[in-house]
Amino acid sequence: GDIIQRYSLNTTAQRSGMSVVELRVNGDQAQMSPVVASYFEAPTNQVSCPPGQAISVNTGACEACPAGSQSAGGFDTCRPCSPGSNQSFPGRDSCDACPAGYAAPSWGAKLCSACSAGES
Repeated sequence: GDIIQRYSLNTTAQRSGMSVVELRVNGDQAQMSPVVASYFEAPTNQVSCPPGQAISVNTGACEACPAGSQSAGGFDTCRPCSPGSNQSFPGRDSCDACPAGYAAPSWGAKLCSACSAGES
């Protein structure tokens, strides 16, 4: 059958530096343990976008939010306009309320529609 070995590395690593660590194989201290391990914080690339834009999951760059949505910028995502509001243009930081006599009954409206008789 297959031999299964479980490895565990116990350390109280901080952001970067060196540390003495204990290595265990199948719960027993490994022959080469303890060892000195060097570790480094992985670089992070945080992008802050201007209002009306959000970070694209495909490119990692800021892209304009589509019509029917809004973003305050920074680390905000593109959020659909709530019912009763709309945004006809891409890249906007807010949605506009529908004027009297018009409605947008669903999320993410690009336009408000005229109300039918008896609706408001």
